[in-house]
Amino acid sequence: MIVVFWLMALLFVVFTLRDRARARAAVEAGLAEVQRRQWRPPATPDPFVDVSPYDLARLNRGWNHVIDTAVVTLIRNGVLRISREGQISAVAGHTPPTDPMEQAVLRALARSPHQQRSAAELRDEATINSAMTDQYQRLIDNGMVTPGSMLTPTRYSLRRLLDLSITAIVAPWLLLAVAVLLPPASWMLAAAAMVVSTVAGSVGIRSYLEGKRAVEQAGFYGGWSGGTTSSDRVVPLVQHAIRQRAGEIGRMPAARRALLPAGIVVALCGLAALGDPAIQTALHPPKPAEEDAVESASASGGGGCGGCGGGCGGCGCGG
Repeated sequence: MIVVFWLMALLFVVFTLRDRARARAAVEAGLAEVQRRQWRPPATPDPFVDVSPYDLARLNRGWNHVIDTAVVTLIRNGVLRISREGQISAVAGHTPPTDPMEQAVLRALARSPHQQRSAAELRDEATINSAMTDQYQRLIDNGMVTPGSMLTPTRYSLRRLLDLSITAIVAPWLLLAVAVLLPPASWMLAAAAMVVSTVAGSVGIRSYLEGKRAVEQAGFYGGWSGGTTSSDRVVPLVQHAIRQRAGEIGRMPAARRALLPAGIVVALCGLAALGDPAIQTALHPPKPAEEDAVESASASGGGGCGGCGGGCGGCGCGG
């Protein structure tokens, strides 16, 4: 029986060291590829040469903001109307839009039995469409977004290391009752084997935590959208360009800003930049004080947002 203890301990040591080395290699390879994509030069001098307002909205504040931007554009173009209660409906006889994102919003609206939806319902319905999927892939192909899925092999290696390490710690102690049946002279040998296995598991867990921390420091962790999904990152050069353009719009006089396309203003600076409190309130009705406080507290841990520089309304009114 003592042979079983030591054989198990040695196997855990060997497998833990093997998976530890594999996990470290996976972390280094994954982060190296992320670094390469995050800092590679843009394909053109102006990274926004072929970018639509809806691309800017997604890069800036995420997919919900895309729908807000499309709704505002359609309202300004006379395709949609929005009531004070936040109910959105189509205007009869409107000219059909040609943009895929705007078409997706209208299709989501048409699926409603009453041909109208609240802003929140429309966001939930319209974010699931082929136009949004195509946009996401295009942003990746253009080098504007680094997908978190690049680190899937890294996460798999880390998870396998964690599972093995926990097993290495727990399994020997499950055999403790068997060790009591051994001759007293063998107890020390069994205890030594259990300690060896536990140390191997502890080393594995430490390596797992180090790898997980390295991935999180690269910005790939849940809870922060970075403009796309919870595990993606907008590349730093694009983030800088968005902040720069948002600041330029924010410093414009209101009269000059009103001459810009509404979609660009909303995408970069949020609904408050329109200077139309009615639309802002209709799309994002005030929340109860307690609910708003909870959301504010959770959002404060996720990071900042693009903002608008000098007086565009900050970042509290986006999607």
